[in-house]
Amino acid sequence: MKYRAQRWHNYLLPSIYHITLTQLPGRLPFSAVEGVPTAPRVTLTPFGAEVQAILRQTLNRLPYFFLGSHIIMPDHIHMIVTVLQELPRSIRSEVAAVKSQISKAHARLCGYDNTVSVFVNDFHHRIIFNDNELEVCKAYIDDNPRRLLIKRSRPDLFRRYNHLRIRGSQSPAGVNVNVNTANTSGVNVNVNTANTAGVSVNVNTANTAGVNISGGNVNGGCCYNIGEMEMAAYGNVFLLRDYQKMPVRIHRRWTDDELESYRRRCFAVAANGGVLVSPFIHKWERAIRNEALEMGARIIHLRIDGFEDRFKPSGHDFDLCTEGRLLVLAPWPDNHNATLYRNAALYLNDLATRIAGLSTGVHLSLGR
Repeated sequence: MKYRAQRWHNYLLPSIYHITLTQLPGRLPFSAVEGVPTAPRVTLTPFGAEVQAILRQTLNRLPYFFLGSHIIMPDHIHMIVTVLQELPRSIRSEVAAVKSQISKAHARLCGYDNTVSVFVNDFHHRIIFNDNELEVCKAYIDDNPRRLLIKRSRPDLFRRYNHLRIRGSQSPAGVNVNVNTANTSGVNVNVNTANTAGVSVNVNTANTAGVNISGGNVNGGCCYNIGEMEMAAYGNVFLLRDYQKMPVRIHRRWTDDELESYRRRCFAVAANGGVLVSPFIHKWERAIRNEALEMGARIIHLRIDGFEDRFKPSGHDFDLCTEGRLLVLAPWPDNHNATLYRNAALYLNDLATRIAGLSTGVHLSLGR
């Protein structure tokens, strides 16, 4: 991750920062994380002990700095640094000096004649603006060891795919999905198009191996080939094969009654353990997402940005990953801090509809 200075922010003046230093491959580990998620243990290596001493000497230096919550993980460091008064040089310069000292300690321990950098170029930082953000940041830092142990125990739920190819068939365009919540043994999906009498698809939740189809004929069949899509992905890719997926897309022209009816359909899918697919752009879409998750829904979230080098879900999304309830898809992997213009929003919503229509036999493979 790169240091991205905020142009409106003066990096010499008192502020609070969450700073992350990321180690390059092939360097001595800072620590070892052991135990179980409910009782993780972090043990510093000899190198990690020197790193901690350097941090306390340089970033806990009155009257300029106070080193708050921090954690030294095996390959990265999180810390909250408070600048107490105006600095003679920017925080970036101060952090660069710390990294240099740590790299020198690493060279000495390894017996190198020349100093080799321990860290990736620059560093990642966030400016903390208020007490609430500060408490959230502290909790995130303290939770790092537990999160690492969970990821080790369930790597399949936290896997990143830079080039996931999705190829399969899809239900016809213009599908209208009606969920009958009175029938607890299954979900009735009624498919209607302009050129057919309709197809009734009954999904029995007791039998996830297949879908029983009866009714009229849609152009000779109930599916058509959508070709191949390739995008970056993170999380449980097998959500793409779920038989009950529904795109979440709000239309502003809807009346209150239409909106409420649509919400009930989404919540019926959620209560049945189905998958909601959307970029969740509109505030009502996000509200549906949040309430549906309380009902057990699983989520395929489309985002305009790709994944940065050390991307991982945080907060509630991390917990969803541990439960296998989240897949994040990025159709533009190289985007970073992109602006969501109307055309991109329309594309993401259309893509959500296509993905929701994928059959259970969708083929998944890794690209280049």
